[in-house]
Amino acid sequence: MAKKLTILVAPMEGVGHVNACIGLAEVLQSRGHRIVFVADQSFTGKLSSYGFTEEILVSEESDQKDEKPGENGAKQLLQSGLLSGVSSYESMKIMSSIPFFETIIDKMRANEPKLKAIIGKYNPDLYIIDDFAGSPTLIHSNKPWVFLFSGNPLFVLKDDRTPPSCSGQLGFI
Repeated sequence: MAKKLTILVAPMEGVGHVNACIGLAEVLQSRGHRIVFVADQSFTGKLSSYGFTEEILVSEESDQKDEKPGENGAKQLLQSGLLSGVSSYESMKIMSSIPFFETIIDKMRANEPKLKAIIGKYNPDLYIIDDFAGSPTLIHSNKPWVFLFSGNPLFVLKDDRTPPSCSGQLGFI
């Protein structure tokens, strides 16, 4: 019989990213592996209903404690103008002006101490990361990790035949 693993799943804050991880985690759990989800506070109580162990990252300065999953991201997208029917060129200009990646990295830095404590608590055998940037705690550990990417494929596919990743095009070939 194969060894049963403890697998830590670390998706970025976003309903699509978390849902993709849930699908994969359900399959792994059905094979007897223990799943520990590390998620944003807006997902509190949502992941344990699947039988996963839930560890919530709570930002001390956050005013989002009562938001639904995806609500913060949706508000930011609406405020940015990206969803206002603008051209691909305008979409790219808007996207380049949003501190999207800076926000992700700042949040990751703030959560590193809590993540280290979670790693110490569960001693996972494997990490599954669905994020634009991998946490240093995870990718520089001595444990294997898997990069799952549930975002627009254009973010990881660089080819002259495809549109730029933030152009508003889906890029499915």
